[in-house]
Amino acid sequence: MFIDKFGDDPEIKILLEMASMAEKKAKENQKQTYRDFNIRCQNSYFIFSKRNKIRKFFKWICLDNEKQFDKFILTFIIFGSIKLGIDSYIQEYHRQNYHWAGVANGISQFCDMILTWLFFVEFLIKSITYGFVIESGSYLRDNWCKMDFIIVCVSMINVSMAS
Repeated sequence: MFIDKFGDDPEIKILLEMASMAEKKAKENQKQTYRDFNIRCQNSYFIFSKRNKIRKFFKWICLDNEKQFDKFILTFIIFGSIKLGIDSYIQEYHRQNYHWAGVANGISQFCDMILTWLFFVEFLIKSITYGFVIESGSYLRDNWCKMDFIIVCVSMINVSMAS
């Protein structure tokens, strides 16, 4: 309708083409916008900016795929709880059959090490994504994360002492 009014004016065609290109570019920029989920921390650990590729990747793991990430971690929490229950029976079994109890104890320590490192990686992913402690909304400002952090620290001490 607009084109019919002005005919084949080359200046109008150029302006319409430029407007079309600007609209396409705006749509592309909108797709590439970084969703920050109200993360206030600008530089996590004073190293990772919001645009840092590592932080973007961790945000993708932690926030964009939150349900899958939580299910993955919950699976290992359940596994760790079962392992704790089994550990109490290893102590009793140790009195009856020394050889197999040693093997079971070695497997238990190996599982402890794997779980500790897995939860340490979870801590790193979340603390780099949210920021560690300074800004509101950061990792250690959440009470559940405080508990996770204490458990990870104690577990790291335990694994280092056991090695």
